[in-house]
Amino acid sequence: MPLIKVLNRKGKYHDADAREVVINYILNPAKAISGFMGCTSNVNPLDIAGSMESFAQLHKKTKGIQLRHTVISFTPDEVDDPEIVNEIAREVASFVGQNYQTVFSVHEDREHLHFHLVCNSVGYNGKKYLGKKKDYYDFIKVVKNILHCYAIYRVITVSSLSDADIQGNEKNHVDDEYDFFE
Repeated sequence: MPLIKVLNRKGKYHDADAREVVINYILNPAKAISGFMGCTSNVNPLDIAGSMESFAQLHKKTKGIQLRHTVISFTPDEVDDPEIVNEIAREVASFVGQNYQTVFSVHEDREHLHFHLVCNSVGYNGKKYLGKKKDYYDFIKVVKNILHCYAIYRVITVSSLSDADIQGNEKNHVDDEYDFFE
């Protein structure tokens, strides 16, 4: 089953250099071996972190969490073709990119193919992403629908978020297993 991992631990993504560090990591050519990566059209591909920082400054939203980071991993028996992972990543990034500057990269440096998705925490509406439970579940639903098109019908979610990091969350949804046909 694919694994969706939300990586926004409180404090880790609050640093002034968080965008630069995380984006450099996900775009590392030693990890993105085939070069499958992309970003939304309103991001300068030569300075993704700078574009996101400038946008946050424009809206005076430079405090708090700087970005949102998600990893979606596949076991080798589910998906063993980086081109397919790239297609899935593009579709997920297209959804997130409707509201936020977004970048993604397919990593092939491990036995399991996976992609990283990073989006600016400041939306096109000039407001910060608050991490509400509804947003989290809407994202999971979209990912599940995309995966369904690739004959993948179940997904596991893992979150490094604490209860306080997902607003309105009654419990921390760690290692929850979701069936597409719930």
